[in-house]
Amino acid sequence: MIKPFNRWILMAVIAVTLVTIGLYGINRANPWRPAPIRTPRQEYAYYRIVDEKTGKTLMTISSGPVIIGDELLTEGNKWYVVVKVEGNLAYARYVKTIKLDE
Repeated sequence: MIKPFNRWILMAVIAVTLVTIGLYGINRANPWRPAPIRTPRQEYAYYRIVDEKTGKTLMTISSGPVIIGDELLTEGNKWYVVVKVEGNLAYARYVKTIKLDE
């Protein structure tokens, strides 16, 4: 049997716990909570894509932003994948040379 004083302490702890969980849930589901501030991605007039090992310029484009995962095929049929972008400079990793049937 729980003593009356201990019963009040137990009920208070349970009440505080339930209120805390409830307030957390309300805060998470609150549609009027302001959205996190996200800085828009800077777009540049042109992007230069370079080989990550040699630093040799593979391509310069002005058609749109370059993102990680973009692929390119150079004149020598070398396949590259963009692995890092810093400002308007993108680093591409060599994957393999594509052999085209003539």
